[in-house]
Amino acid sequence: MDKLGLSSKRFTTFFVVIIISLPIAILVTSICRKPSFAIFEANKELHNENNLGKQRDNVNNTMSQVVKGNIQNGTTIEGRAVDAGSRSASSIESSTYDTTENVDDKLFDGLLASGFDEASCISKLESHRYRRKASPAHKPSPFLLSKLRNYEKIHRKCGPHSIAYNKSMVKILNSKNHGDSKCKYIVWRPANGLGNQMISMVATFLYALLTDRVLLVRFGSDMNDLFCEPFLKSTWLLPKDSPFWYENNCETYQALLERDKANNNSKEDLDLPSVLFINLQHTSNDPEKFFHCDHSQDLLKKVPLLILQSDQYFVPSLFITPSFSLKITKMFPEKDTVFYHLARYLFHPSNEAWGLISRFYDAYLAKADERIGIQVRVFSPSTTPHQAMMDLLLSCTISNKVLPQTVGVQNSSMASSSSTTTTYTRKNHTLKAVIVASLHPYYADNLRTMYLKNPTINGEVVGVYQPSHEEQQKFKDNMQNMKAWSEMYLLSLCDVLVTTSLSTFGYVAQGLGGLKPWQLFKLVSNDTYFPPCVRDFSMEPCLHVPPKHHCNGTLIHDFLSSFHHVGKCKDYPYGVVAIEKMGMSSEKVEKYLLVFFIAIPLVFITVTSMYKISNNLPPFEGFQKVLGGKYQNVTDEFLSKVVPNATNNNNNSSLGLLEGRGIIVQNMTHQNLGEGGEEKNNNTLKVLQGKTQNNYTASQGIATDAGPRDDSKNLSTNNSNSTTHIENHDDKFLDGLLASRFDELTCLSRYQSYLYRKASPHKPSPYLISKLRNYEQIHKKCGPNTRAYNRTMRKIIIPSSSKTHHNHHHYNENVAATTCKYVVWSPANGLGNRMISIASTFLYAVLTERVLLVRFGPDMHGLFCEPFQESTWILPKNSPFWSNENVETVLAKVDKARNLTLDRLSLPSVMLMNQLPESFFHCDHHQEALKKVAVLIILSDQYFVPSLFMIPSFSVDLNKMFPEKNAVFHHVGRYLFHPSNEAWGPISRFYDAYLAKADERIGLQVRVFKPSSTPHQAVLDLLLSCAIKNKILPEIDTRNPASNVKNTNHTLKAVLVASLYPEYAENLRTMYLRGPTITGEVIGVYQPSHEEKQKFNDNVHNIKALVDMYLLSLCDVLVTTSLSTFGYVAQGFGGLKPWLLYRITSNETHSPACVRDLSPEPCFHFAPQHQCKGKFKQHFSTSFPHMFECKDYYRGVKLVDGGVD
Repeated sequence: MDKLGLSSKRFTTFFVVIIISLPIAILVTSICRKPSFAIFEANKELHNENNLGKQRDNVNNTMSQVVKGNIQNGTTIEGRAVDAGSRSASSIESSTYDTTENVDDKLFDGLLASGFDEASCISKLESHRYRRKASPAHKPSPFLLSKLRNYEKIHRKCGPHSIAYNKSMVKILNSKNHGDSKCKYIVWRPANGLGNQMISMVATFLYALLTDRVLLVRFGSDMNDLFCEPFLKSTWLLPKDSPFWYENNCETYQALLERDKANNNSKEDLDLPSVLFINLQHTSNDPEKFFHCDHSQDLLKKVPLLILQSDQYFVPSLFITPSFSLKITKMFPEKDTVFYHLARYLFHPSNEAWGLISRFYDAYLAKADERIGIQVRVFSPSTTPHQAMMDLLLSCTISNKVLPQTVGVQNSSMASSSSTTTTYTRKNHTLKAVIVASLHPYYADNLRTMYLKNPTINGEVVGVYQPSHEEQQKFKDNMQNMKAWSEMYLLSLCDVLVTTSLSTFGYVAQGLGGLKPWQLFKLVSNDTYFPPCVRDFSMEPCLHVPPKHHCNGTLIHDFLSSFHHVGKCKDYPYGVVAIEKMGMSSEKVEKYLLVFFIAIPLVFITVTSMYKISNNLPPFEGFQKVLGGKYQNVTDEFLSKVVPNATNNNNNSSLGLLEGRGIIVQNMTHQNLGEGGEEKNNNTLKVLQGKTQNNYTASQGIATDAGPRDDSKNLSTNNSNSTTHIENHDDKFLDGLLASRFDELTCLSRYQSYLYRKASPHKPSPYLISKLRNYEQIHKKCGPNTRAYNRTMRKIIIPSSSKTHHNHHHYNENVAATTCKYVVWSPANGLGNRMISIASTFLYAVLTERVLLVRFGPDMHGLFCEPFQESTWILPKNSPFWSNENVETVLAKVDKARNLTLDRLSLPSVMLMNQLPESFFHCDHHQEALKKVAVLIILSDQYFVPSLFMIPSFSVDLNKMFPEKNAVFHHVGRYLFHPSNEAWGPISRFYDAYLAKADERIGLQVRVFKPSSTPHQAVLDLLLSCAIKNKILPEIDTRNPASNVKNTNHTLKAVLVASLYPEYAENLRTMYLRGPTITGEVIGVYQPSHEEKQKFNDNVHNIKALVDMYLLSLCDVLVTTSLSTFGYVAQGFGGLKPWLLYRITSNETHSPACVRDLSPEPCFHFAPQHQCKGKFKQHFSTSFPHMFECKDYYRGVKLVDGGVD
């Protein structure tokens, strides 16, 4: 205790002071009960938003839910309970909901009336499941609820088609106003876009509540089927045959004011009309309307029907109307919740709109740990560069920690000292879903690319989604309004929100969600702002055009000092917004004190624990782990005090004693690491209890950047909830296929890929493993830059008997004596062809004990890791074998000399083999001759492995290496092709962000061989016919497209589309958003890239292709296009038997649309056509076991295990 600076005497004094302070605090509480006592008077902008005084209510609510067994997992964001993944498969079991469901939640704490027909408006039944539970501060007041119930009675009595309505309309239309109408109305007319219309509707409804008028809305065709009817047993739609559909021949409010002014403001003598048109819309001159004055409201009281047109949220003007102020204050004790309550009361998405909203949320947002909404409005697209807006957005979101910073961000305000390497490892696996609402695709595309190319500093996984991008705003367009409404609602379901200043679209989202957004400054050119955004202090929309004058005509200089609860907007200095301006109430003081009282025993426990530690005692038995890193010195000191010599690696008894006391130690010092980074077993205690980070790699002491595919190893969950994963080295090294002791950081995929794959049923044979280890020794000995390599090259290049230099590849005795022989692979065609031919060439190298060297040009840089330890497989740039010029071919020298004996056959030291159908490469005579060739250059775009199985001298070895004939490429491909860190980053991040949490992953690979003559719709029809008929994808419920399926099945299927064209993914995504599936499954559709055309000799294009192929191989089900080597690589990697779409080159049709492949093996398209003696054979599939005709190409052959039906 003395070491901590607290003697026992001081500690006692400290504790006594705390105890004495309690009665003083109670006295303060009693004083604060007086209404006149107000402390900490401040603007809500500066008020503490943490709202700690509400914690007691939260605790009570939580305890009551625990008793009922209804607790849902969640996190807390900005002081509000967040229902993370509120409608995941686990949280919604069925559309037939549990009878124990909390009715208050369902009806928004009484805001909504019960008794609605649930089938007519599903969103009223389900929306509470998608929203965060409301803060206690945001619950509707009893007075508001009573006003709403009273209004509903008035609306039922006086609404359209009622007796009272019909009488009132006749009376209003045909007689002068005598002020005796029992039903009064306010008809809302639209102005501007949907956001403006919705905020003005809410303001108009509040006015109707305050004046006991019936709200009727004039909806045109562009507003059809956006909202449900908000009022029970009535409608708010103005009938189309109403004489008041237009305001023609109606007196205007401005004219009435002029008459009143001329009449010296004498109400008694003024002749009032029965219908009055009020225009509160923002105009260029905006004359003062005095709508906020009691005198004006007294005039309007006697007008039975008002037609109001506005694009403004004029609620603040109602706050400053003296006759309304008391009522509004009682209805909304929290002044910034007006829109929050009234919008959630009025605006319930129609079944059609709710289908779009709920299906998008379920497919893309539900399983995220945090949802971030970004709304980008570009007011002047012609003068505002997209990049300027993008820079503003990134500066705002990253500097305020809304979005995580990536490694390698170069902006000076955001830059980190971290390396830009893609090998950056992460320590948490929080999944953040970012939904972007914008007319333009630029922002979402750039964000998505940024988070795929670079890892985040803290390891968060970021998925970016954009529901639509219309490019330009369209007025009076129902479909665009439907999309806009869906996106506003989806933004309101987010946990954090970023909007654009002055955007009413953003106002609706923040108000519905009860969110205080970060507001981007409005750009109209290439401006810059610092800071780039500001945090709003209210959930309320801003009134852009407030009153300019007091009711006596004097100018309003400062709203905050003149009117209670009204202040300037953050995003528009001329606008006003409802805010909280109040002292700390006695209730809040009491709750702060309650928290203080709770803190006292916690302080006591903490100090006591510190005292125990200082006296060499563990503070409590729950102390679980001692961490390394920056706490290592403290840890060692503590251990040395608790158990002498505990830090000695050889003291097993001391470590055992620590384990017995509940302390678990992971010793990761260098002394405990064996050769090559392998961990020794001496005294290293594994963490067998408690909670540890997933996938901690003992050999390097780092958390790996991985995202496994099954829940038991899921890195996308919070580490706090994760369980210990005991690493299986067999899994890590693919059951011995891979050699250990590679440097992990140089090739992350080698050590992480197994986390993303399900366990392969195909195990490598012991003989294959021994052959690979033997090959590695040969490659290590004879690979580039070794003595053996240099010696061999000199013998080949400088023959001993040659006096000329141009013919240096002729056979000579020096070459025959070389111990190292080589096979050089030369590229042909696209990446898929290259990979299957490299795999074939490598297998040939293993069989002939040659060293494989590959000619990788600039287009192949950064694709693969080095496959062989302590060596390279890349042919040196200074090698004379980079060119095929003057190199003789196998066909010319061997095929024409089949009748010669080997001793009479003269061969050059370097030969080129061009894999052609007529070559006799599959013959033993051929292979015996090639043994004399030191360097064999193979140029091929084929998977010629079947021809190796045809060679009698190879067959025994091959059968022992591959007992399962359909797993040759599966093993060889996974041995050779490990994506480089540059490629692995996009693969792992895409998987983690979009595929990891799906229940099933479906890969669709679409290759169009003749784009000019093949309509996209024909290919899409073929794809859908195949996928739906074979139950790969579920069918859409066309009989009931507007509603959700009442089904207990909420399986999330992630569909990965790999294609050069975006049409297929976009059409599938739209199809599954517009209609529910018959089975109830939720479908998300993703496409990593779409290059439009295949690009040869392009490195970036090749990396994207590799990413797509690898991701396809991680799927559970695969559909590929016939004859596509791209698909062959994916199916081989994954060990999958795909469904093969028939190749179409025009508008043709096929039935069936696809066929199931026989095996995961690629097809050898151009198999040999002759026996070794030259006799023509019909098809080699009839002559060799395990070899069958390809399903996708009649001339091709492929390896298959067993017989074929």
